[in-house]
Amino acid sequence: MSLPFLMAICPTCQQPVAAMEDRSVSYYDGEGPPCRFTLMCCSACPQAFVVLQELYAGQHWGQPELMWPTTTRPLHQAIPLKIRKELAEATQCFHAGQYTATAVMVRRVIEGVCRSHNATGTLFKALDNLYDRGLIDKRLLEWAHELRAIGNDGAHFGGKAITREDAEDALTLAEAVLNYMYVFTKQYEEFKQRRAKSAPSSEEGTPEGSAPTRELGPAEE
Repeated sequence: MSLPFLMAICPTCQQPVAAMEDRSVSYYDGEGPPCRFTLMCCSACPQAFVVLQELYAGQHWGQPELMWPTTTRPLHQAIPLKIRKELAEATQCFHAGQYTATAVMVRRVIEGVCRSHNATGTLFKALDNLYDRGLIDKRLLEWAHELRAIGNDGAHFGGKAITREDAEDALTLAEAVLNYMYVFTKQYEEFKQRRAKSAPSSEEGTPEGSAPTRELGPAEE
């Protein structure tokens, strides 16, 4: 009996191929949807790789997401799952040479960031709202607007062509935005809380809260 095939992007030859499923392992953590890891063998190279799929509505498996081997680091778990999936799809488009689709998916990532922070309206206004609320600084606002603009170029027929370099830069900047919004900001807040708990009270130091000093006497022989 022949083994089943699954359409996936091979990480080695970078081509969409009908890869042979060698073995699958199902997993469910009680929170997100059930998922499965599948060891695959490319029908063109052939090379082995592992993909992840999620079960939608308990009926069908979603688009395969490359888990191994990969030269990119997995996104931090603090980033919402839906947004991580959008960026993962953008990365898949890039590896498949679909640079226009990559730009459009990156724009969706930025839109997801705005929605997760309750910034509504057009994407332009939503980004400005994040800035007005102090959630992003001016540099990050400029980055996000550039990603919005390149996504617009990709979304409009006959618009400016999206090069490989454009798409690669868009992915890099999008990941930087996600890390700032969901990872570094959270880590910094936790760092400040730990510092506040470990800092000595003002009674233990000087009126300004610093450690008291003692007067030095003559140097000992």
